[in-house]
Formats: sequence, structure tokens, C-alpha cells
Amino acid sequence: SRAPKAIEEAGGIQPIQQLGNQHLVALDLESGESKWDRPHDFSKLQYMTYLLYANDTLVATGTDKDKHYHTYGIAAKEQTRKAKDGNPVHIPAGSLVWEDHHKEGKGHHSGHLQHPVVIGDTYYSDQWAFDLATGKELRDDLPERRGCGTMSASNNAMFFRHYSHGMWDLSTNKRSQFEGIRSGCWLSLISAGGMLLAPETSAGCSCAHSIQTSVGFLPRSLE
Repeated sequence: SRAPKAIEEAGGIQPIQQLGNQHLVALDLESGESKWDRPHDFSKLQYMTYLLYANDTLVATGTDKDKHYHTYGIAAKEQTRKAKDGNPVHIPAGSLVWEDHHKEGKGHHSGHLQHPVVIGDTYYSDQWAFDLATGKELRDDLPERRGCGTMSASNNAMFFRHYSHGMWDLSTNKRSQFEGIRSGCWLSLISAGGMLLAPETSAGCSCAHSIQTSVGFLPRSLE
């Protein structure tokens, strides 16, 4: 925010109404110089704001006080796309390309705070999947995720808590459960190096899952 009051109270807790005159800025990673600077209205992102980048698209998403998701797809780089009539359209870097607004679908355990993920050209958020480049809705039936915790993913699978550790194989649409062990209340299922790593993060919770331990999973076949 570039609102004078927001700048004056920078570093403190501020009401969302005070954070006007919002800008999205891209900086060069090496020099720190501004590559582009665009005004955007993110005033509906009241509970949290997530930024995800993949395939030249930047996604800003969050929820409001009524637990509605508001998502904005932004061109991270200058692009040329085809219009509906087939003619090329120039899209400057930092421009809004698509947006989506819907009521959160999880309905429990902070469903309005779910962290989205991108796999390939697909953006997954809450119970929905969208085409990353266009915002077109692809599906609205992501597997149920009961309990605290949020999604993480690899190139071929999504990991989440559904009472216990859960996995959704994207190629087969099959869901697996690892009973008796649960993840923590945030991002605690980590896919890296061909493994699924699950450090213990549930200690102190009142949920009835007695096996509190850190585990690592390998696929049965490495083919």
C-alpha cells in the first residue's frame, strides 16, 4: 500500500480499510531494480494474501470476511495472446488476465485459509482446479480434506491431511490414506528428492492420533 497512513504506520497492525492505493511490483532478482509497477485492487484479500508464480503467470489470492475466495491471474511478463476473434492481443507485464470469485468450499478447519498449489499448467485452490493461464474452471471436486493442515504437491501427486496423512495420485485419480499419523496445522507434508517427508508437527493437538513421529515415504517402484 502507498496510502500515506499505511506508510506512516508501516510495520504495525493496520485495518484493511487503511491499505489503499495498492501496487504490485516486480523486482530484478540480481539488481533489485523495478521491472514493472502496476496498481491493483486487492482490498478483498482481507484474511491473508498468497502469491504464486509459474509459467509466466502470477496468481494473487485470498479471502474476505465472508469467507469468499478472490483470485487474480496476472501476466508476470509481457505476453501476446489470441483474442476470441483470433487476432493477437498484446498484454503488458503486470496486467490482470483473469479473475475468479467463489465461496470457500471446505467449510471447516479454516477452509478459507487453504494454501493453493500449482502443478504444471493447473492452479489448485480450495475445492477447485483452474487453467493457470486463462482461469477457466477445470473441476470442482478435489478430494475432501478433513482436519487442519493444507495442501502440498509434487509433479504427480497432491498431499494433504484427511484425518491422517493423505495422498491423491493425479494420474489415476486414486486417493490413499496413511492411517494413525497426522500432519500439523499448516504445510508439513514435504515432497522432495523423490520422497514424501512428514516431520512431526502434531504434538500438543487434542486430535485422537497417538502416533506422534516423523516419517519419510518412498514409492514402491522408482520406475
